[in-house]
Amino acid sequence: AVPPAPTGFTISNITANGASLSWNPLPPELGAATYNLYELFFSGRGGTRSILIAGNMTTTLANVGGLAAGSGHSYAVTSVVNGVESAFTARAFFVTLQPGAPTNVAITGNTQGSITLSWTAPAASQVPIVGYRIYESTATGLLLRVDNITDTFATVAGLLPNTVHNFYVVSFDANLNQSFLVAAPTVTTVTSPILFHNATAFPRAVGGGFYAESLVAVIGDRLMLISTDAHSPAGVNYVISFSGSPAPTFSLVTAPAGMTIDPVTGVVTWTSVSGPVGTFTATARGANSEGFTDFNFTYTVYPAGTDLLSPTTVPMFLATATNVTRTSATLNWNASTDNVGVAGYRVYAVSPILICGTRVGCPLLPNIVPIAVTSGTGTTVTLNNLTRNTGYSYWIEAFDAAGNTSFITQGIQRNFTTLN
Repeated sequence: AVPPAPTGFTISNITANGASLSWNPLPPELGAATYNLYELFFSGRGGTRSILIAGNMTTTLANVGGLAAGSGHSYAVTSVVNGVESAFTARAFFVTLQPGAPTNVAITGNTQGSITLSWTAPAASQVPIVGYRIYESTATGLLLRVDNITDTFATVAGLLPNTVHNFYVVSFDANLNQSFLVAAPTVTTVTSPILFHNATAFPRAVGGGFYAESLVAVIGDRLMLISTDAHSPAGVNYVISFSGSPAPTFSLVTAPAGMTIDPVTGVVTWTSVSGPVGTFTATARGANSEGFTDFNFTYTVYPAGTDLLSPTTVPMFLATATNVTRTSATLNWNASTDNVGVAGYRVYAVSPILICGTRVGCPLLPNIVPIAVTSGTGTTVTLNNLTRNTGYSYWIEAFDAAGNTSFITQGIQRNFTTLN
């Protein structure tokens, strides 16, 4: 017969690393009994699995140890009589004791080589606390930075300037059991600022990277970044960036009258450029609690009325070929715009139809001449003397009176085929 499960299964003497388990013995009239102790684990979808902790016990008391502080555990006992095992007792669950965790962890000091942290001792703890530790989260895991701290503050030294750190504080008891980790705010060690200009305003459409840029100013107009290679239809702001901590305050050390720099963002502004014409250098300064760094930048001033901006790209995906015959086709497109005015359009065409990219990017196209050139703002042209039953790829480029041209977008050519 299957023996009954033991009764009176209880847990006592819970510590940070273990507990005592006890139960009532089976009545003697059922026969000589032994007992098995299992730890139970939850598995997926509400099931459980069990691991035998101790078997063939003749006593009704067991001690479990080696457990992690603050961890939860579930146990059950069976009885065995004449080789037949009973069902589990009702499971008994407990959580081991754990030191209380510190609170209000804060950064209270920051130098180029050290960070000072402070915290508040826990208001309550299940076990007496004897000290604190500081850990740092690194790429390879938690690194113990400071151990055996008896105060509620400590300094982590040996750091590098301008480096980011994520620290955690724990408390521990006499048996070195730890509380859970309490994070400090992410902190960057201080250093004097390093100033630079990040040239990312004009990304390349082909091959990645960025087009070269120039800082220019037209008398009576404004200071702006442009890129001839990118065929800039509008200038962008010149921004001085920084590395280092804390963030610096920007100022201009040497600069022409009217040029300013935003003290927080580093944006350099000169809204009404004055002469003389030529290339000049200005100096910006970034200063913080650790010192300052100067940065020189060069700009070129052009005469009033100089047109440095390109027309906008012709939207080729809207271009159409109509009235296609054996030897002609009429091309239509939407207008480009320009800060001064579009002077006309150039039409480039090649045969057979291509799958590559722009007139600049496609290896077959760099030296071709336009098949047609228009004058004025008209947005249609008829191509004649074409070859019958032939496919053509075409691109349209806007230009202004100063010779600035629009950008021809990689891969956005249009195609048509003449009639047979």
